[in-house]
Amino acid sequence: MTDNNKSGIMVLNGERVTVPSPQGTGLVVPPLPWPYKKLDPEVVRRRGYELCFEADNCMYGSGAALLLTLQEEIGFPYTCIPADMFRYGAGGGVGWGSLCGALNGSGAIIALVCKDYFKVFRELIIWYTGFAFPSDKHEAYCKYETRVRTVAYSPLCSDSLFKWGAETKESIRSEIQKDRCSKVVGDTAAKTVEMLNALFGN
Repeated sequence: MTDNNKSGIMVLNGERVTVPSPQGTGLVVPPLPWPYKKLDPEVVRRRGYELCFEADNCMYGSGAALLLTLQEEIGFPYTCIPADMFRYGAGGGVGWGSLCGALNGSGAIIALVCKDYFKVFRELIIWYTGFAFPSDKHEAYCKYETRVRTVAYSPLCSDSLFKWGAETKESIRSEIQKDRCSKVVGDTAAKTVEMLNALFGN
């Protein structure tokens, strides 16, 4: 191993393993869970909306909104993770319509900060399946006015999207649909912040 590939130690499934450190700095990546501090859900809501709309990518919108805000508020170790890693989850996982990317990206962040991530992420999914999306909290900056709110009764991208399409008669690949899904992303990322703030007493 060259000097430019110095390594650090991290714990993976209870085992200490050697991993390359960022830019050969010799930083030690701490074991999970990582530290958390109170975030503003409205900042994350808007960031989730804007990132999703710009990239046309639901998992990137939610995951990056949360990650970038944690990078700003806390820094290391969140700065070790590239936001682009969330891009694979677009359209329910590379377009397969499975787990909604808004949930997938939020779940990844929950897993970073919560020891009992299983319980917390499950609660987020339960909320998602019963929430009438989108909320009216995007109206100051969104591209289109929200006129129809639908409940998916499912965590699947396809169920949420097609139920909305059947209700509105809008095209699934329209700019209005893109706006709607961006609002779903913002709402889900904001709910994640609200849950984490409450969990950690912030």
